[in-house]
Amino acid sequence: MNVGFKFQARSLVPRDIEIWVQEKRRRRVSIGTELGWVRLQSVQIPPGITVVKLKSNVPAQQASPADTRKLGFAAYGIVVEVRAEPDPVESQ
Repeated sequence: MNVGFKFQARSLVPRDIEIWVQEKRRRRVSIGTELGWVRLQSVQIPPGITVVKLKSNVPAQQASPADTRKLGFAAYGIVVEVRAEPDPVESQ
């Protein structure tokens, strides 16, 4: 099954977000400090129960001098789209 993802995301510092499916990295996208839309090309999802993870290669940062929480990134309104066909390969 071909599945795409779209969501809004932001971070305290620019970073990459990686999409992992069944412990394999499938996509990577850069996000910035301003909230913005992210749309990822489709990935192949195997039949059965599938685990999808959003990860970052940048360690969590302290929110501010007054807020000692460690924050990574925020993702809002995550939409999973089942697609009839895989997306065309983007030219590089």
